[in-house]
Parts: sequence; structure tokens; C-alpha cells
Amino acid sequence: MILRFKASVLSLSIVSLSLWGAADVSGYAGQARSQRQQMPVYRGGVDLVVLNVAVLDDDGEPVTGLTAEDFKISEDGVRQEIALFASSSNTPLDIALVLDMSGSVAASAPAIKRDAKAFLDALGPSDCVYFVPFQEVVHAGTWSAPDAAALIYLLNRIPLQGGTALYDALARGLANVNRARYPNLPEDQGSNDYLRVDGDNCGSPLPPASLGIPGSVRRTAVVVLSDGGDEHSEATYADTLVNAWSNTVPIFSIGVGDALEPVARRFRNTDKRIASMMDDSFRSTRLVWWLRAYSRELQKRLRFLSEITGGRLVLGNGPATVRDAFDEVVKMLRSSYLVGYNQPAGNVSPGISGLSWHQVDVEILEEDASFFVRPGYYRELHDRGGAEQIVRESLELIAAERHSEAVKQLDLAARLDPGYWPIYLHRARSLLRTDRLEDARDDLLATLELRPELGLAHELLADTVFRLGNFKLAWYHAIRAAQDGVDMLPLVSELMRVSEGPPDLAEQLSAVRIFVDVGPPAVEIDQATLLELLRVLRSEMSVATDIALVSKSSDATAALILETQVVSGRPRKLEGKLVIRDRDWRQAIRDEKLEIDDLDDQAEIKSGISKAAYEMRVWIQKTYGQ
Repeated sequence: MILRFKASVLSLSIVSLSLWGAADVSGYAGQARSQRQQMPVYRGGVDLVVLNVAVLDDDGEPVTGLTAEDFKISEDGVRQEIALFASSSNTPLDIALVLDMSGSVAASAPAIKRDAKAFLDALGPSDCVYFVPFQEVVHAGTWSAPDAAALIYLLNRIPLQGGTALYDALARGLANVNRARYPNLPEDQGSNDYLRVDGDNCGSPLPPASLGIPGSVRRTAVVVLSDGGDEHSEATYADTLVNAWSNTVPIFSIGVGDALEPVARRFRNTDKRIASMMDDSFRSTRLVWWLRAYSRELQKRLRFLSEITGGRLVLGNGPATVRDAFDEVVKMLRSSYLVGYNQPAGNVSPGISGLSWHQVDVEILEEDASFFVRPGYYRELHDRGGAEQIVRESLELIAAERHSEAVKQLDLAARLDPGYWPIYLHRARSLLRTDRLEDARDDLLATLELRPELGLAHELLADTVFRLGNFKLAWYHAIRAAQDGVDMLPLVSELMRVSEGPPDLAEQLSAVRIFVDVGPPAVEIDQATLLELLRVLRSEMSVATDIALVSKSSDATAALILETQVVSGRPRKLEGKLVIRDRDWRQAIRDEKLEIDDLDDQAEIKSGISKAAYEMRVWIQKTYGQ
């Protein structure tokens, strides 16, 4: 039997920072392998799509001895030639060990330190470790061989206390393992400031084209141990997702600790009115739902972050299970194969606005085995030309705190392409750093006009209008951001000091989550019209406060898909439908007819979509309502 899996990959070329979507991951089994000795294989290619494929038998043990001939890869249904192949048995590992040393995991402190050392002992002599401890700040990282005395000393001497800066620590870990493996990456993909080359050469950038040198191929991974909370990072969760999708490094997460207590402590420390709730009756307050939902959300974030990269979340919730979690990660690292192919040119398929999703299917010949990898990758639907390049350049200016220059650059980009939402989002970031609150508010509103489900924009706008004194609008956007999974507890704490929240706060926070996207387009429809239809649909669905639009399908209860079936005549008439599917798009649950008499008339587009969207909103509210 041939086992097929919808695998995940990402091109080594830099992915657009407008990336926000993702897909779910699951594993399947396969059969019949041949026993052949394998060596690292590499055959050219500039834009290499790389997969880390972990293969385990029915007992959860690594499957060894597979060769390139045991794998088949297809992208969008087209078979691809394997250009890179290496196994764990002959491929050393560069690994970032990102350890949460904050107070929220203090209860597991003895187990964390003891079992982290055992994890290091289980690595191979040719492996290298970049150790990144973090609390409310990210401590200086250290490259070292796994058994280095200095590394063990550093692990033992750091007390577990303080807050957390998880996202910043992950960014540093990803940057360093990439710099060690791909020395020609741009500077913004990993700062040399954090690279330390020890006498054992761990952390040294490999020679150019090292993937093509037999014996020089190295695998990479990040292992992070944390409760998933983050109180002090400059990076956001959205930034971390973009970073993860922009790398080929699998992230293996070990979930430990209790994130609920730090959240409650933050409320105690910032609001006396809330502090009065933090007694024996605390768990009967209306905040309980939100606090518990937040704690579950942290675990879900770790799981999602791991799975989109081809890794896994393993729970180690008590001292007795931390070692088991580390052992499970070691098994997965030992079972991985590095498989790559050259990215096909020119093929695009519809996906989230401005990007195209490329499904990657893997077939493996192996009896009684399971395996897991990433589910696919995104590519630009169409070239944004000069506007996109200007946005990329402006991001460098923003990172360098040169905000006036960045705003001027983005002004030009807006004239070139007024429909490109990252322009307004990033310009708002610079405007906020220079205290131009009204201008930033206008840009964030423009962003949400184009992408009304974007949690990051709601988060920034909620904070902006709060500073401008518009508390009612701040509540609205804070709730919208929370519906998309953004941590809004700090701002809500501030809001509760000065303003009553909406009476249906709990109901809004538990609203049904809908992911809106387009299906395969009619042949006759152009890309610009398709994106405009999607924009209007999202806008129409966002008017209902008890329906939460989310930016990731994995967070959704269901997906609302715009299907454009037939475009005919002059003026162009559209016949299609809106379809509610499960979040994996596998099963159609409900559909609503969609007709637009003139695709070149903005009023006709709004009228047609508004009618169908209204019927769909009513059905969603009746079906999924509280």
C-alpha cells in the first residue's frame, strides 16, 4: 500500500511578509520499503523546497534505512524530482534549545534542568546546540557541543523566575540555526551579533553551497520548552508565525507550567477592582471563562506553531513527564529525513489574498509506519511590482527605527498600489512610533477595510483609539483581536479601569469563528476582480459581532468559501455560491446562491454579495449561536 500525506514545505527563497494563513497537519501510514544504504543526495536548484519528514513505526520508534527512492513528492498534483535527500543517521543536527526559565514554570524547575541535560546527552557527538534561555529578557545565546561543560554550567546557574519573552527567544533561535546552515542569508534573517563560534566550530557558517557537499549537509531544528505565555516580547504571535513560515526549520514544543497564574497575577498587579475578584470566589467571576480560554489558547498556539513547521507539541505538564516529553522529541529528531525538490516556476492557485497555497503530497513506501511534515507553502498570486519591493525596503527602515523615511517610502507605495494592505499596516506602525495617532488610526482603518479579519490590525487599532480616548471603539477592536487569538488581556485590564465593557462580552469572545476565502476561480475571472469579491465578502461578514472572522483556517469552526462558477456575457455576469465547509474544506455543510449582474459595477458587486452574505449570516447565527 502507498501512503499519501498532504505534506508541508517552504521554499528557501524569502517569503513575503504579508503571509498570515496556514493549514492543519496530520499523519498517516505507509508500507513496503527496500533496505538500501543511503547517502546525502543533492542535484542543483536555486529555490529549493525542503521537507523534514519524520517517520515512526507502530511502536513510535524511528524508521531507518529509507532512501530517496522510497519517497514520492507532488506539488499541486504534479510529480517532482527529489533534488536533496539525507537521513538522520548520517546528517548532523544544528539545534536551538529555547528554554523558558520564567517563574511560571518554576514548579517544574528540578525536572526541567535535569531532563534538559539528559536531552543534551542523547544528542550525537557531531551535533551542535545553540542554547537560548529566556525570562522577561532573552539571555545571550551560546553555541556549543552538547556535552560542553560550559553549557551544563549555564543551564544549572540560571534561576527560574520572572516573566517571559517567548516570541523574541524563538526569533533568536530560528535566526541562529539558519545562519549556521545557510551563510548567504541576508543579515535580517539572523544577526551575527548572536553567533558565537566555539573551539569545536559549533555555530560556524558552513561553506557556500554546503547542501551540495557530501558530508556537509546538516539538519536544523528548534526545541522550545515553555507554557506558551508571553508578556515581554517585542515580537507578536503574528510575527512569530510569519517567521516560522519563512524558515524550513521544524519547531518541537514541550508544553509545561501553568500559564493561568501569571495571567491572574497580571490582573492583580494592574487593577485593584480586578484584584478584589482574586479570592476564593475568583473562579465564579465572568473573567474565568476568558482566563481559562486564554490558557487553552496558549497551548493551542504552541501546537499550531509546531505543526505548521513540521514539528510537534509534546505535553510535559508535571515533573514526572518532562523527561518523557524530551525523550519523545529525541525520537522524532532521530526519525527525520531531509527531502527537497526544486520549486516549480509559474504555477499559481488561489488562496488568501495576495498569496497562493501550494499543496504538497508525499507518498512513502514503508510498512506499518506513520510520518508527519508541513502541509504546504504559500507563494505570491501575482507580482505587486514596485509597491511590494518598497514595502520590503520600508521594513528594513522600520527595523532600524528610521520611521520618517519609512513613512515617505510607504506613501509612494500607496500611490503605486492603493489596494495592497501591508502598506497601510506597516505605515501605521511607523506613525505610532512617532506618536502620530490620528494618522495611524486612519491607516489601520484602511488596513481593516481590505482585511477585516486581521487580528494584528485590530490589536493596534484598539490600543491607538484607547490612547485617543475612544473607549467604545477600543472595546470593539480589542474583542475583534481577541476573537482572532490575540492576547488582549493587558489592554482590557486598562479599559476596565475607565469604561464598562459590552454586556455581552463573554458571548462575543465565544463567538463562532469563521475563516473566509475563495475557491478555484472561474476561468473567465481576473485576479483583481477575485480579490475585490473576497474583500467585499469579508467586509459584509464582519458586521455581525457574534461572528468572529479569523485569519487562520486552523482557528476556525468552519470555512466560508466564495465559489465563482461561471462568468458570461457583456456586462460580465457572475453565477456562483457561498459555501460553508468544515475548516479543512472537505465537507460542504451549507450553500447560498450568489449572482452579480455586472462585475464591473462596484454597486452591483456589493448588492449581490450583501444579499447572499446576509442569508449566510442568519444561518450561521441560528446554527452556531449560543
